[in-house]
Amino acid sequence: MFFTLSMLLGFRDLMMLLEVEKQLKEWLSNVKKLVILGVGNPLRHDDGFGPALIEAVSKYKLPDKVKLINCETVPENFLNTVIRLEPSHVIIVDSAQMNTLPGEVKLVSPENIGGITFSTHTLPLTFTIKYIKHFTGAEVKLILVQPENLDFGEGLTLKVSEALDDIKKLLIRILQQFK
Repeated sequence: MFFTLSMLLGFRDLMMLLEVEKQLKEWLSNVKKLVILGVGNPLRHDDGFGPALIEAVSKYKLPDKVKLINCETVPENFLNTVIRLEPSHVIIVDSAQMNTLPGEVKLVSPENIGGITFSTHTLPLTFTIKYIKHFTGAEVKLILVQPENLDFGEGLTLKVSEALDDIKKLLIRILQQFK
């Protein structure tokens, strides 16, 4: 039996998603309140991944303990809102240069973002993360996608759009299990 490159890449993508789902479920097992921040510039193609995911997930009925915030390029402008919500967990969704294949998604701990490049934020995400942790005590993770195109223009590339759909479905499955 032989496998085509697209079959192998599809299998790789499936394994990546299953691993992200497993890690997220485990990390969120004791969540009291979850805030998800969508970060990025929708006017720079794949950099709009974070805001696009927030928009896609917001169309679903979510438990009261889940709050979505579309921060675009200025997450620091929403820090007081995050603090008022008193989350136990915060997920930051963004695109980042991780030197992987376009559309690849990773769940990353803040301690492991060295070497990952975020390009369109006013302040570094490390500032936002430290601020959230200091004032809320919340646990923080990042859902990151490898962009293909960060040029000016609207709309996600095909690979990143497919990743968005997969992560949206994964998040909805997990979030709708919350009581």
